[in-house]
Amino acid sequence: MNSERTEKKSSIAEQEKTGGNRRVGRKAGEPAFDMERRAVYRLAFEGVSLAQTLETIIADVEKRFPWRVAVWLFNEMQQSFTLKVAPGMSKSYCSAPRGALGNYGCARHALQTSATPLFLENIAEAAECAHCPQRIKMQALQRGAGFSALWSAPLANTQGESLGVMNFYARMPTQPNAEMQASFQRFALEAGRAVAFWEQEQQLRRALTVLSIANDGVIVTDVDARIVFVNKAWCERSGYSQEEAIGQRPSLVKSNLQGQAFYQEMWSILRENDEWQGEIVNRNKSGEALPQFLRVRGVRDKGVLTHYVGVITDLTRLKQSEREAEQLAHYDSLTRLPNRLLAISRLNFALEEAERNGSRLGVICINLDRFKNINNSLGYPTGDQVLQRIARRIKERVRGKDTLARLGGDEFMLIQEHVRHPDEVARMAQLMLELMRQPIRLEAENEVYTSASLGVSVYPEDGKTASELIQHADTAMYHAKKQGRDTFCFYTAELSLQMRQRMHLETQMRRALENGEFKLFYQPQADIVNGKINGVESLMRWKSPEFGSIAPGEFIPVAEQSGLIFNLGAWAMNEACAQARRWLDEGLPPLVMAVNVSVYQFRSKNLLSVVEEALKQSGLPAHYLEIELTESAFFEDAEEAITITHKLHDLGVKLALDDFGTGYSSLAYLSRFTLDKIKIDQGFVRDITSNTTNAAIASATIALAKSLNISSLAEGVENEHQLDFLRQRGCASVQGFLFSHPLDAEACTTFLREGKHLPVIPTLI
Repeated sequence: MNSERTEKKSSIAEQEKTGGNRRVGRKAGEPAFDMERRAVYRLAFEGVSLAQTLETIIADVEKRFPWRVAVWLFNEMQQSFTLKVAPGMSKSYCSAPRGALGNYGCARHALQTSATPLFLENIAEAAECAHCPQRIKMQALQRGAGFSALWSAPLANTQGESLGVMNFYARMPTQPNAEMQASFQRFALEAGRAVAFWEQEQQLRRALTVLSIANDGVIVTDVDARIVFVNKAWCERSGYSQEEAIGQRPSLVKSNLQGQAFYQEMWSILRENDEWQGEIVNRNKSGEALPQFLRVRGVRDKGVLTHYVGVITDLTRLKQSEREAEQLAHYDSLTRLPNRLLAISRLNFALEEAERNGSRLGVICINLDRFKNINNSLGYPTGDQVLQRIARRIKERVRGKDTLARLGGDEFMLIQEHVRHPDEVARMAQLMLELMRQPIRLEAENEVYTSASLGVSVYPEDGKTASELIQHADTAMYHAKKQGRDTFCFYTAELSLQMRQRMHLETQMRRALENGEFKLFYQPQADIVNGKINGVESLMRWKSPEFGSIAPGEFIPVAEQSGLIFNLGAWAMNEACAQARRWLDEGLPPLVMAVNVSVYQFRSKNLLSVVEEALKQSGLPAHYLEIELTESAFFEDAEEAITITHKLHDLGVKLALDDFGTGYSSLAYLSRFTLDKIKIDQGFVRDITSNTTNAAIASATIALAKSLNISSLAEGVENEHQLDFLRQRGCASVQGFLFSHPLDAEACTTFLREGKHLPVIPTLI
């Protein structure tokens, strides 16, 4: 702040005269004061500090008038004034403690008014200083500085808020004349504007510093929409540097994906309201589309629009999340095909179009045959690969306007639009069957063979709504499975009637189980040599109040398909074991209780716990219980079946293979099962004395059982000829109408008490 530094600075007036680097040319008719104001603003814009700017103004004053000048600025936080610059004042004045002068009379006056100057012709005698707590110090300081008179002008911003004071000091007690006062007033006004502008500039710099590190992109343009500032985030996302962006228009990143009308409306709203916000799609330097949310506001100074500030939020991740949510909500995560929800939506849309155009539409429900075998034998990851390959294979062969969807598990659906004749749907169904039959090569170089059962419904013949068409196609698909799988069936009204009857039967079964309508009947089994009863087979019966007596062949398949077989099977196991225990407790001869187990129960893997619980609750010794399984229980996963049979045998339970020879028997597997008995199906026994093929099969089965040290039992023995044939071949046991019909618990108890025997007759053949 020394005079040497001041001398190096040219005054504003000199700059105007010399036309130096900082010259600002005066416009025609422009007052010198306005010209000087622009010069001060220019200094601030050029980055000159506030102290340097104020020293430039003071240099002009001290060069024109024999007064010395100091600028004091108000510290709002400390509620006091501190010295900012005093280039012409003595060292003692400048080095005085800055806070010591804060409560001086002129400072208090400035706090009270920001418009009225203070004139002190003689500071020592001024009434304004009489009550100043710093008066003694000030008088000593003024003597040391060598001044007596003071003219103090407040510095204020455009809102009239006090910024400080500009003090003019004279060595002798004096009053400035009118011209000097006007000049002092003008310089004070100019200094106030410089301080206010500097404070605004500081606020702007702080704001820009914050904006420069903001996560959102920030762009500032002038009123002509020329970019004057962009932050780092904007540069990173757009790919343009600040040097490339500044001076350009925001259309630098315009994508044109939203049309000219969009931008015209945006600017219309912005000009009317000084604000606009909404989603916009821009492009980065490499041409990549950028979904963004833009908020633009106009910036005004005293009501005059000066800038536009835009804050840009990147929506790329949000849009990606929305797409992922859409994918999860409407697409299958494994195959990327539409899921059930989206398929139904598209089917409804297709139905509306078909109704307008008068065209047909086909719905094909697809269900893989025995897909569970793949999961159980090769594992679920392999099963997933198979589903993915099947989906891709079919997708490549269907038309682009058709929809292939995965409904869940191994179920798919194809919506075939613009069908002229049902034959087109039939050809598509046949094509899909052929695609299914082709081997699937997996990553491990393994080949898997599959097939499928398909059901077809056609609009408008088979239904008018999406639910009807899907339901009817599903009904036809189940009919295709009953026909042997690997085929397709069209829907018919008869199939629908059968399905409704099955559903009604299922409902009645659930109620029957709760109401105790199911009963167990028992058919005695006898030793073929001595004729004594050695066991009974428990057989389930149902007498419905609505339907009357229903054969097991009708309700057991429904129970299996609906899942009721698990509760029904557990009930039968508990009831049979309890009855066998009661007979033992009544002193009847010991016998084996045979209980049929459905293949669905066997595959559920909870058969062991069901058997253990029934034995525990009844107290029946395990060797009196015999589990009857059919060959189908071993067909899908023989290794797992072998493991389960070993565990059952370890419990002490006997195992019997029912209906031997009617399925897909494998002698290799049979040798590995821990079986106690083979039951010859009644289909072979019925005409055993007249059909040489059946006679040969029965004889071979008996011989096989003997060789494996397994007992044999023939079902359906109804006459002496059959009995004698079996006895001669060495069959161990028999059951059938020749000996006894199935009996309820009470009748069977009487039968057992009477100790009836199998008739022993002489050889007839």
